[in-house]
Amino acid sequence: MNPEEPNASEQTSREEIKTLSEKLSRTETELKAAAEASQKAASDLAALNDKYLRVMAEYDNYRRRTSKEKDEITSYAFSTAALGFLPLADNFERALGFAPDDENLRVLYKQLTEIFGKMDIRAFESDGEKFDPNLHNAVMHEEDPEAGENVVVQTFVRGYKIGDKVLRHAMVKVAN
Repeated sequence: MNPEEPNASEQTSREEIKTLSEKLSRTETELKAAAEASQKAASDLAALNDKYLRVMAEYDNYRRRTSKEKDEITSYAFSTAALGFLPLADNFERALGFAPDDENLRVLYKQLTEIFGKMDIRAFESDGEKFDPNLHNAVMHEEDPEAGENVVVQTFVRGYKIGDKVLRHAMVKVAN
């Protein structure tokens, strides 16, 4: 046997090492590919999760905005309709001023005020109150030493509120 020639067992060992080395190289390549795929899947998942959160936030904003718009439209329509009935209330008050004993007028006016109450519409008093431009519309001014400064001395047309919102400003005369 030639000492320079490998024997059969050495030859087999070298082939096994070469085969194992090739398998190891393929396994490392597959592992790298799997790691890259896993990393891509994780970044895709993060992107989809971010997209989902943004869509949900958009939907929530849309829901709030449309709800607010619906409430504003309803309030506007309700206020506009209620504003149309205020001259009727004014005329009932004038008629009751001329005919305070008329039972029919009192019954009708009471019904109207009850309907206003159910709609949360109420008149507010102005006489003797301090002038507030958020509630009053000053149409006259009077010098009166007995009245305080910026005090409403006479109401020409009553003001009304619907909830906390002014439906119609009171038309008043202000002193000093």
